[in-house]
Amino acid sequence: MPTVLLFDLADIRQIAQRLGELHPAAVTARFGEESLVASDSADAEKTGHPLLVALKTTGSRSPLFLIHPPGGIVVCYTALAHHFDEQRPLIGIRSRGLHGTEELPETLEEMASDYAAALRTAQPTGPYLIGGWSLGGVIASEVARQLLAAGEQVERLILFDSALPDSDSADHHVGQEYGLDLSLAELGELSATDQLPFLYDHARRMGLINETAPEELVSRVLADLQKLFAHHVRLCSQFQPHPIDTDGVLFRPLDIPVKTAGPVDRGWGELLRSVEVCEVPGHHHSMVALPHVTALAAILTDVLTAAAEERVPR
Repeated sequence: MPTVLLFDLADIRQIAQRLGELHPAAVTARFGEESLVASDSADAEKTGHPLLVALKTTGSRSPLFLIHPPGGIVVCYTALAHHFDEQRPLIGIRSRGLHGTEELPETLEEMASDYAAALRTAQPTGPYLIGGWSLGGVIASEVARQLLAAGEQVERLILFDSALPDSDSADHHVGQEYGLDLSLAELGELSATDQLPFLYDHARRMGLINETAPEELVSRVLADLQKLFAHHVRLCSQFQPHPIDTDGVLFRPLDIPVKTAGPVDRGWGELLRSVEVCEVPGHHHSMVALPHVTALAAILTDVLTAAAEERVPR
């Protein structure tokens, strides 16, 4: 069983459902055929697609879709979902390859096309709200561009401390603001094995492992995420962004280890119609975790509410 299932799925019913899908013979042999009968996944009931994770289902407003960071899981948005606008659902988009063997996309454009098709099963037409944290924001930008090219509306692109792949320069090292000694391009050039220290730190800060966790558990979690982490970093480092005819909101943390030069909007203003920059407490990882995520949720709710009010005819 992939250890990551314990973090990627919301409850024991979904874990049991996924185990039945992955290992039907073993589950049947141990628990009987009836254990596979009631296999209606909660995710499928609420979203209709295996890549979509219903993190918050209440509310009548159009949902906010948030795309996974490197590694592929959307557990990072759980705390946000608990404090988000009670009138707006929140749906995570997880990566392929998390729970078993799946063909992975060869380019970020291919990945974005897959995600655009997935989210349209939950919301067939726009206007859409799409975003992501870290590299998830980069992927979200391409999803938004493709939806616009298909004639749909994208109301806002929501970026949680996301930087463009080519935003590093001699005097502006975005990786340092994330607490890294490498740029995204440099990280993407490393082998999956050489990326392990960075993956470990990423998993630790996301709460998947800690210093007291048994070594076997740490090894299994890292093994589950290693291939996808390397794959997502590589796709993003090779991605060439294109202009996107929509507005964006960039949330930047106040607590950064190294302040560097560069535009306050991380260069997104060159691609988007406009960019609103909001500062929130915490650093790159803690901004989406408690206690800081409450401030992020409140500001995000206000921003989206104001945007919705702007669309109402006077």
